[in-house]
Amino acid sequence: MIKQLSAAFALSLVLLPLASRAYAQCVAGRPCRTPTTTATATAPADPTPTVCFFTSTNFKGPRFCESGQRSVFTVPAEWRDSIKSITVGDRTEVRICPEFTLKGDCGLIGRDTDELQRGLFDQVYSYAIDKT
Repeated sequence: MIKQLSAAFALSLVLLPLASRAYAQCVAGRPCRTPTTTATATAPADPTPTVCFFTSTNFKGPRFCESGQRSVFTVPAEWRDSIKSITVGDRTEVRICPEFTLKGDCGLIGRDTDELQRGLFDQVYSYAIDKT
């Protein structure tokens, strides 16, 4: 037991001056040594909700995408009678409406939709994007 304590004490006498010297260098304005790590951080998910509108079912054909939150958008004139499918980003919902300024019999979509339901198929005039 005494030998174990003596070895630990001797080791601390060696390590303590090294730690004190590193601290003194850091305080004196010299670069501090920081421990290295092999862990890798993952990038956070994109916080901006994104929605893409397609002119064909099954997410095919020309598309236009929009990102934003709690905004009312008017579908560009050339797209108003041609939207057939929609992709919706993670934690995002889009309200799509057959009339301007979110009026009419609107639908709320919270996931990719390969074919819009009757009443909205080829009839999206306005939409709003919201993060859930």
